[in-house]
Amino acid sequence: MAAMILSALILAATPQTDPAADASACIRAVPPESGTIGTLENGCTDRLVVFMCVTGPPLRERETYFDCAKGQVGSYDVKAQGSALAIFA
Repeated sequence: MAAMILSALILAATPQTDPAADASACIRAVPPESGTIGTLENGCTDRLVVFMCVTGPPLRERETYFDCAKGQVGSYDVKAQGSALAIFA
């Protein structure tokens, strides 16, 4: 199976108090031990919206996922100091 890479764009849902702060330092992706559902954990005090899509060669088993090449992007709303379930493939 070809390797697949998740691309992510992470934005603070509210303006951060420190404009130099990088929202990507707040989020931690925890891939699943098995299956395709993992977790995104937000370690910061701001709510984050995480946009993700899958890159790599087109694969039949990946047709239901958000494909970057097709301009498809999924989003996850991750509460401050919280987590959200996310699809990993």
